[in-house]
Amino acid sequence: MLTTRQKHIAQVLGCLTLVYISWGSCFISIKFAIESFPPFMMCGLRMMFAGMLLYLWSWARGERNLPTRKDLSQSFVLAFFMVFMASGFLAKGQESISSGTAAMILGAVPIWMVLGGWLFCGDPRPSL
Repeated sequence: MLTTRQKHIAQVLGCLTLVYISWGSCFISIKFAIESFPPFMMCGLRMMFAGMLLYLWSWARGERNLPTRKDLSQSFVLAFFMVFMASGFLAKGQESISSGTAAMILGAVPIWMVLGGWLFCGDPRPSL
C-alpha cells in the first residue's frame, strides 16, 4: 500500500511526464507543420482551433456566455503576444534551427527570467 507521500510523488511525476510529452511534441509538430504552412499562419490556425475547442468544451459543460467587447479586446492583445511574438517567432526560428535546439533555448527561459528579475528588478537572489 502506498503512503500519502508516495501517492503525491507519483502524481507529480505523472503530471511532469504529461507536460514533457505535450510540450516536447509541440516543437516536433511545428517542425513538420512549417513544411506545409508559413510559420505565422500555422501558429494563427493552431491557436484559433485551440480557442474554438476550448469554447466548444465550455459550451458543452453548460457555460453559454458570449464574450463581451472587453473580453474580445483583451483576447486580441493576448493573441498578438502569444501567436505573433511567441509562437510565430518560434516557428520562424525553427526554419533555420532544429526542434531540439529550439526546445533547449525555450526551456532555459525560466532561468533567464529568474536571473533577470534578480539582476534588474530587485527580486531576491535565487538560491539552489
